[in-house]
Amino acid sequence: MNKIEKTWSYEEGLKHYKLATFDYSSLEARRAAQDTFMNDEGMDKNLYELYKKDSPLGSDMHSYTAWTTFCKSIDMKIHEATDENGKTWLFVDTQKMKISRNVKCKDKNGKDIIENKQLEVLGNEIKETDEILDYIE
Repeated sequence: MNKIEKTWSYEEGLKHYKLATFDYSSLEARRAAQDTFMNDEGMDKNLYELYKKDSPLGSDMHSYTAWTTFCKSIDMKIHEATDENGKTWLFVDTQKMKISRNVKCKDKNGKDIIENKQLEVLGNEIKETDEILDYIE
């Protein structure tokens, strides 16, 4: 059984993480290019939205890239679960996890039984009655 003690929101994440900035223009330009894509018409929609007049994105490629890299990436819940052995597991909703779960199924005679099965689930599918076995990369 896992006791889920914490779920960090975006605001709580800001309390636990520090942001360091570096002025590496080449790196920022590369990341900005990776954050964009070319569509079939040949116009880059993200850059167009970024640089259009009165853009809500701030008309600044570097700020947009910094936000995408450092803020958007932590805008998620981080779950902290402690198992019966005292091991603490940290995972996000989309993290694949290997668990052991009691599952209702039928035996060969059609009778309902409870069987313990090892499953691969996402972090947001873990129940307090599951036993976490491992992370899946």
